[in-house]
Amino acid sequence: NLTAVNDAPLLATTSSGPLTYTAATAATVIDPLISVNDSELDNFTGGKVTISAGFVTGADILAVTNMHGITGTFNTTTGELTLTGNATVSQYQELLRTVTFHNAAAFGASSRTITFQLTDAGSPAGVSNDLTRNITVESGGTAEGEGFFASLGEELPEGDDNTDLSQDDFTSNIDEFYTLVGE
Repeated sequence: NLTAVNDAPLLATTSSGPLTYTAATAATVIDPLISVNDSELDNFTGGKVTISAGFVTGADILAVTNMHGITGTFNTTTGELTLTGNATVSQYQELLRTVTFHNAAAFGASSRTITFQLTDAGSPAGVSNDLTRNITVESGGTAEGEGFFASLGEELPEGDDNTDLSQDDFTSNIDEFYTLVGE
């Protein structure tokens, strides 16, 4: 007797190196080159995209363009974007290529690891490999934070009323603040 085996779906990418993202800028697509394969061509029932390392609650956001009956719901507490909906391999591939990352904080450089995973509708359901993409988040720094350092008793460089600071001056103060608080 032969027993059918449901091979797990395979996620892959040809993107190389980490994605560089500047904090507090527009959301950016994480991996436009992701590919989805399933040898049995099963439909998919869902999946998840997770900020699996470096997640900053209240600042990091994953989003997706809902399409083909697939919807994404982001949990701001866990950093997980849950995907639900029955759709084909090519439809899930198209959807995964629209997943975006956004960080609302204007300061604080660090890195994130994003993990993609899908589940097919085979019997038993097959769970794909974990595909990861690293994101290097660079400080964005905006002049809106200038008063923050003054409230800490720090002296701001240049300018009589501290209104003509350059972006470099502000970023330097942000870096000094992180050193002070041990970040």
